[in-house]
Amino acid sequence: MFELQTIDPVPGLEELGTRVELRELPYRAVRAALAAGRAAERSTEALFAASLHVDGMPLGLDGLDALAGRYTGAVQRAMERCLGMHGLLPPAADEAEPTTLAAEEPVEGEA
Repeated sequence: MFELQTIDPVPGLEELGTRVELRELPYRAVRAALAAGRAAERSTEALFAASLHVDGMPLGLDGLDALAGRYTGAVQRAMERCLGMHGLLPPAADEAEPTTLAAEEPVEGEA
């Protein structure tokens, strides 16, 4: 019914396999991943681990925990992309609603 997004490759994590991609999950799977991680206070990580696929399989929380520390920065950046992909981040400043100033500065020469 709806086309789900895929980010391939995931920058900084390409070494993890032949094909490393971040897959958007359908709503029910998002809610299940968030609920599964809630008990361990790891909702964001659980969603990311379910969305990150290495060679066609989700990495999972155990796989995420086993990653070498050198991937920490790439994981953080990919996690932010994952949250954005699933609509869980507020829009970026440039995408936010325009604001108006309460009072404008008078233009020189105008009264």
